[in-house]
Amino acid sequence: MRRIIDIHEEEVGRFPRAMLVDAEVAALNSSGKFDVDPPSPFNGYTYGIRSRGWIGQIPVGDKLFVRVSPKVPVGNLFRMLEIAYNLQSFRLFTGDIQVESLEDVYERIVSILARRVLDRARKGLYRNYIGEADELSYLRGRIEPFGTALNSIRGIPRIRCSYEEHSADIDDNRILMWTLNKVQQQALRQERVRIELDRARRALNGTVTLKQNTAKDCVNRLYHRLNYDYAPMHGLCRFILEQTGPHIERGDQSFIPFELNMPQLFETFVAEWLRINSPPGLSIRCQHKARLDSNLDMKIHVDILLCEDHSRRPIAVLDTKYKANVQPSDADIYQIAFYARELHVARAILVYPSMTANSFRMVHGKNIIIENLVFDIGAAPDVAGANFLEALNTSLARQIT
Repeated sequence: MRRIIDIHEEEVGRFPRAMLVDAEVAALNSSGKFDVDPPSPFNGYTYGIRSRGWIGQIPVGDKLFVRVSPKVPVGNLFRMLEIAYNLQSFRLFTGDIQVESLEDVYERIVSILARRVLDRARKGLYRNYIGEADELSYLRGRIEPFGTALNSIRGIPRIRCSYEEHSADIDDNRILMWTLNKVQQQALRQERVRIELDRARRALNGTVTLKQNTAKDCVNRLYHRLNYDYAPMHGLCRFILEQTGPHIERGDQSFIPFELNMPQLFETFVAEWLRINSPPGLSIRCQHKARLDSNLDMKIHVDILLCEDHSRRPIAVLDTKYKANVQPSDADIYQIAFYARELHVARAILVYPSMTANSFRMVHGKNIIIENLVFDIGAAPDVAGANFLEALNTSLARQIT
């Protein structure tokens, strides 16, 4: 059985030196998800463990789980997920659903995915035409003369044919199959969810090939009237494949691995919220990449770029910072000033997740205005979003005047 230690996000958890073996300390350090303060006379010979932006139930080594509780209400956290992963249509956490823990929400998401897959399988899985080539005893599709002639010379009474098969064994369904298979290897607590998951897997089994997919396979896909309902299902698959812990063997019934990178979630949430609620006349480019020097192959990666609709001209660059800083650090200021100068925009905005951040505004160089705004993830999402949008509109209007 795995052991569990509990810490809180952005707090240092203290544990006696005897509580952790050397291999576990090494695994904590090498994971990249924790800072570890070694024992010394100054800390009472205890290990100090602090999360580096990760929350959830994170496996470390073979026998240890670190459970990191989020600093924001769990309900707020998963409403952020609804927006970041385009899951609003499922209404995951409304009504009488009490969101109490990461495990509760994870199993609810698995349940919704399993029921949606089962419902689609009953109606008929989406199918598409796939090019096939085979040697048949009858003509189907188009004859391949060269292959057929070779068979004739060899005395093989087979026709080499190229044809299209109307099949459900396509990537849209393989993503669902792979995700359900990954979840089936984990220790789901609720019997009802395990039954739903098994039924959904059996509905695809025999029709859809089990092929490895990643979270990246779930985005930028083509949807139309025949498969539009696959878009939110793939959103759920992306969430599960991104957030469930790796390397969990079948039969591990001790704990459900579940981990979220909060800086990444905050960035995706703010970008998607802005995309849905962008100020009039403006559009959003997320994860914008720009090449600075073709000879040196230098590139920058910008979280959010605000552009004018009619001209596509960038007018502001936004960089999310999942930090509790009272004031922006020098490094953050220099970074976003560099982005603004290279992209030729006069407005550079740092976005922080907490109201502890003091208001900050400065002019960099001749015409670049750098300031910070807050999208308060500790408040109700609708209220926080409205306040953030009002502050953003005020900031942009101030630039124009």
